[in-house]
Amino acid sequence: MKEFHWFVSHGMGWKCGATLQEAMEGAFCTSYFGDMKSWLRTIHREGTGAGIPAFACRVLAPMDADYDIDYFVPVGVDRDECQNLLVTYVTQKHVTWIADPHDRIRQLERELADKKTYLSERYGASA
Repeated sequence: MKEFHWFVSHGMGWKCGATLQEAMEGAFCTSYFGDMKSWLRTIHREGTGAGIPAFACRVLAPMDADYDIDYFVPVGVDRDECQNLLVTYVTQKHVTWIADPHDRIRQLERELADKKTYLSERYGASA
């Protein structure tokens, strides 16, 4: 199996880890943990969201691989299992998160569009 590591980013930075849990803890349980906790408290109090948005993916390269990061996403390297997450709770040692429910909606919309295109090409009618 090809060597890989996890990459996690959010509005204040990014971290890598051998596991998703390790990368999430590195990105959120940091020296600016107080800022994270305050940010999360504000989101919950104001009702502006379920948590702090984060991006995570598996980078298909060793941890010490050389690649660029552009707009908080690794570029110039293969990646998979990309997902948007919402961090719902953070302490100095632990972080919890959920999958962003909008990811599933976007995935279903893409699948539906692909099926409509297929039907249109196959049968020559708009689906």
